[in-house]
Amino acid sequence: MAWCGNPDRPQFRIRLSNVYEVGQFAFTWNINYIASQFETVVGGVGEGRIPNWTTHDLQATWYASWDGRLTAGAQNVLDELPKVDGSGSYQYGLYNAYGRVLYLRYTQTF
Repeated sequence: MAWCGNPDRPQFRIRLSNVYEVGQFAFTWNINYIASQFETVVGGVGEGRIPNWTTHDLQATWYASWDGRLTAGAQNVLDELPKVDGSGSYQYGLYNAYGRVLYLRYTQTF
């Protein structure tokens, strides 16, 4: 049975970006998907599988009339932990272990 790619090389990485703008506001919802992967089971006997990983990012932006922009958002809204292999570690090149990250940003254009 072919699950997908090798460790650090999933068959699919997909990012779907959705933006809705109305008046002075913009709302963004990003979906990030990393497909499942093979792993070598500890001791080199047999093969296992690292499951797929999906995260959701949300953002809201207000465009001010004086060329300013105020943005609030969250990365990994559902606080999905990275998928680990049989040894309990994860691929640092694919996943991050930050969990949910909230941010507030102001940008001024001159």
